[in-house]
Amino acid sequence: MSLSVKIASMATQNASAFLSYAREDSDVALRITADLKAAGATVWLDQLAIRPGQQWDREVEQALDSCSAVVIILSPAAVQSDHVMDEVAYGLREQKTVIPLLLQQCRIPLQLTRLQYIDFTVDYEEALKVLCSALGFDGPPDLEKIARQFHEGTTRPLVVKGPLKFKQH
Repeated sequence: MSLSVKIASMATQNASAFLSYAREDSDVALRITADLKAAGATVWLDQLAIRPGQQWDREVEQALDSCSAVVIILSPAAVQSDHVMDEVAYGLREQKTVIPLLLQQCRIPLQLTRLQYIDFTVDYEEALKVLCSALGFDGPPDLEKIARQFHEGTTRPLVVKGPLKFKQH
């Protein structure tokens, strides 16, 4: 097995959140994925995880099996998508945490009506914070707050010894 195949396999196995969306909502799915990753979350998104030549249905099923949460982006296109509804049904059947995100006003599918959703139609940044919290992450650091606390003397600067090592996402 090549290194790139091992890395792709590990990414699928370690996914904590599976993002389900309609193709028409690709731009926002990519933005939410990037923002969640910046907050420290592990997110599986088909566009980023499935390489050419892989069988997408098997990759999707493996990612759904290994995730702890299924995040559903709801829009008129999403509720009409058989693939999105299949992913919703799979997540519920496998007793995953299913988190609906309301991207655009639409008819909420029956199987999701009893679940609390996060409203992304009003304030994206606030909704993202709620999503991060629901996934068990605090979200990206509030750099203004950290700077203010430092200047007020309520926090000490971080001292790092040795070379910095960065994780690649």
